[in-house]
Amino acid sequence: MLRMSSLLQVMIGGAGVFAVGLGVAHLWVPRIFAFGRAIGVDGSTSSSLGSIGIGRWRYERCRADALGLAWVAVLVS
Repeated sequence: MLRMSSLLQVMIGGAGVFAVGLGVAHLWVPRIFAFGRAIGVDGSTSSSLGSIGIGRWRYERCRADALGLAWVAVLVS
């Protein structure tokens, strides 16, 4: 087994800390950019966002759905 140099160990450890820190920071992006206020989830729940459906099944989308999708996009990225 080959030994790693101490510099390589420090660099790999630093990359790991950076990756975890970046992941944690992304959890706060919707709050930092105030997605809830920007999308206006307290607004009317009319069909202004349209509906989606499969066959006879229909679902009317609302602004809260858009906020949920933003959260999912941030968590997946």
